[in-house]
Amino acid sequence: MTQEKFIQIGGRVVDETDSSKGIPEATVSIMQDGKIIKTTKTDKDGYFKFSGLKEGEYILKATKNEKEVIEEITLQKPERVDESEQIDESYGNIKIIIW
Repeated sequence: MTQEKFIQIGGRVVDETDSSKGIPEATVSIMQDGKIIKTTKTDKDGYFKFSGLKEGEYILKATKNEKEVIEEITLQKPERVDESEQIDESYGNIKIIIW
């Protein structure tokens, strides 16, 4: 029986005037088909992470102090050579610039 494989994504919410400055405590949600799948807060440096996601079309929404940015993303599992690798796979980093 084949185990279902999941995708992990992460990123950073940054200041639009200085992309080296992360935005702490921003709310980041990932949505699919108009429904919120998961929500998290950025850490003190503006980083966030979601795991356990399946392939598909998603919308990422970042908000802080009534400002909001929405990004559409498509998640696809990377091609694999060795099926014994870990189930969670990294999709990569996503930078969301909202300030």
